[in-house]
Amino acid sequence: MTISSTNRKAGPFAGNDVTVAFPFAFKVFDVADVLVVFTSLLTVESALEIGTDYSVSLNSNQDSNPGGTVTLVSALSTGTKVTLTSAVESQQPVALTNQGGFYPRVINDALDRLTILVQQLAEQVSRSVKIGISSSASPDEMLADISAAAEISQAAAITAAAAALAAEAAADAITLPIPVASGGTGSTSVENARTALDVPSKTGSGASGTWGVSISGTAASATAIADGAVSSAAKIADNIITPTKLTQKLTLGTVATASGVAVDFTGIPAWVKRITVMGSAVSTNGSSPEMIQLGDSGGVEATGYESNTSALTGSALTSNITTGLMINNGTGAGSTIDFVASIVLINPATNTWVFSCNSNFRGVAQMQVSAGAKSLSAPLDRVRVTMYNGTDTFDAGSVNILFEG
Repeated sequence: MTISSTNRKAGPFAGNDVTVAFPFAFKVFDVADVLVVFTSLLTVESALEIGTDYSVSLNSNQDSNPGGTVTLVSALSTGTKVTLTSAVESQQPVALTNQGGFYPRVINDALDRLTILVQQLAEQVSRSVKIGISSSASPDEMLADISAAAEISQAAAITAAAAALAAEAAADAITLPIPVASGGTGSTSVENARTALDVPSKTGSGASGTWGVSISGTAASATAIADGAVSSAAKIADNIITPTKLTQKLTLGTVATASGVAVDFTGIPAWVKRITVMGSAVSTNGSSPEMIQLGDSGGVEATGYESNTSALTGSALTSNITTGLMINNGTGAGSTIDFVASIVLINPATNTWVFSCNSNFRGVAQMQVSAGAKSLSAPLDRVRVTMYNGTDTFDAGSVNILFEG
């Protein structure tokens, strides 16, 4: 029989953690003639051992249906490969004797063996590095040239990497902006660079544009113009509405239940210029007047006030105190009042605040008005609502403040 195929390899077959059987279609004489090569995840190749790693089943007629199946003991894992080829030994086992039998089967197998050996060599040569037919270099010399070229390439790569690192380090070492004296622009912005380099700006575009600025007049007039520009810029900046300025316009405090001898509001910001103190349905257990005291980082101050109040009834009642800013001139136990007091900073240099208040007595045809002033030793940061006699206590109602810049 003839061997019509020149292929002596099957695969490579990729592993999938499942498949164990792999077919081949080249003629062999025995199961031992099949070579199974395993390729690892690191692309390292090794020959498997028949009986230990795999078994081979041959098709019954290797002439009409050459090949068979290799079955691995365990499935190939994903990422690995297996390749099948023939490894017929380079021997001639057929012995022909004088006057012996010349059987066609024996002659065909001997010729097939020779063909298989040639095909095995051809398959291996096809995977080899070859020199040109006209080259006078030996394979060893070619390998030496390849090794030398690889070493040169590796050295060049190392040099290039070192140069890149040096360039990166040099770039990191540059401090911006580069001074004009060192060849830089002296700035990181176009406008500031133009100023540093004394380059005039251009007005207009194209050929009709002009460069530079014509200045006439005296130095004094130029200074006045510059001062005016700075003043205008400051006013514009001051009038720009920012989130911070919006917050400073109006801030409502946390409502407090009126209880105890005093209700304190602390942590008032330094930018505050007006404070409104409000009370709703406030009552006490005695008849002492309610009043407001101011304080700073040193605490609430209890002296130095100038305050008057007047009751608007059939017969006006007036009072004057120096220990606080009076909300009213006294209530009876159980009386309920509502009040709104305004405290305004009139002189930041002396921390002087002026005061006015209106209070209403619920269920009584009476309203009281108050006014006063107080200078603190430091910027205001707290407000207290308390009793004039220092002993009566609040027993109902709520108090809150509203401050603005």
